[in-house]
Order: sequence, then structure tokens, then C-alpha cells
Amino acid sequence: MAVRMGSGFTTDQLTDLSRSANDDVMVTEIKRRGEKITRIINVSDQRDIQTGQRWARKLNWHRAIPQGGGTIIAGDMNAHRRRWDLRCREQRDATFWEEIINEYGQENWK
Repeated sequence: MAVRMGSGFTTDQLTDLSRSANDDVMVTEIKRRGEKITRIINVSDQRDIQTGQRWARKLNWHRAIPQGGGTIIAGDMNAHRRRWDLRCREQRDATFWEEIINEYGQENWK
């Protein structure tokens, strides 16, 4: 991740977290002097053609998402569910992501 010189931001890519997910997940911390750390988790939840595995689901999510929030999860989850897309007609591959939302969603971090 590129950060403009003199912006006061620092980044740290947490490669030890992404190894278990076959690098289908990239975890990066961003911090600006005197501010709380924000963690960005970039996910590519693609099915491995040979094994059928979804490597992103092997990530230790308890380590990746620190308690207290400050985490953004973004990427290509290939999950279809009316919960986040009212136009969705065929719901599929969303159960795992719903569990993540339910466990780590903002309403659960008071």
C-alpha cells in the first residue's frame, strides 16, 4: 500500500495473518500519528479450482479482527444474499460471511 511521504500515515502489512489463507487475504494496518489504528482486510474468497477450498475461510479471523473495532473488510466475497442486496434472486455462498457479520459486526462491539 502506497502512502504519500509527509502524510503522517504509516502502514504495516501483517503477512503472518494472511499465510494461512494462501494470500487470498491481505491484512494491513494504517495509523496516523496520535490516532487509533485501522485495520483493512482485503479478501478474495474464490474457490480453488483443484481443491474446491475457499482459502479466505481458513484465516484466523479472531486474530485478524481486533476486539474494539477499527476494521474494514472489503473484497470479492462471491456471496449472494438478500440481507445486503435486495435485488438478489439466488442466495448462495453467504453463510460464512453472515457468521462473520453476526460475530464481529458493530452491534456486537459495545
